[in-house]
Amino acid sequence: MTESRTESARAEEWPDAFAALVREALPDLPAEQAVTAESRLLDSGLDSVGAVALIGGIEDLFGIVLDEELLDPDLFSTAGYLWRTVRRRADADG
Repeated sequence: MTESRTESARAEEWPDAFAALVREALPDLPAEQAVTAESRLLDSGLDSVGAVALIGGIEDLFGIVLDEELLDPDLFSTAGYLWRTVRRRADADG
């Protein structure tokens, strides 16, 4: 999976609340390091419990349900990929 610079820049236009949810789920991401589109979630300590909490928080925050998206093996690859998935679902739900 590769991201263009344009996709990366758009991904980082996420709300602060999204970044806070992601940050909370990444215990291995150094405190001084910002969550960026390229932040690798699994490499930053996201585990199954954190993933469940992250999805629940995202669903509550954006008023969406991530069903079939949870089957995407890349969903938790990077913060940018996760954000684009959330944005697509929110757009589709109107």
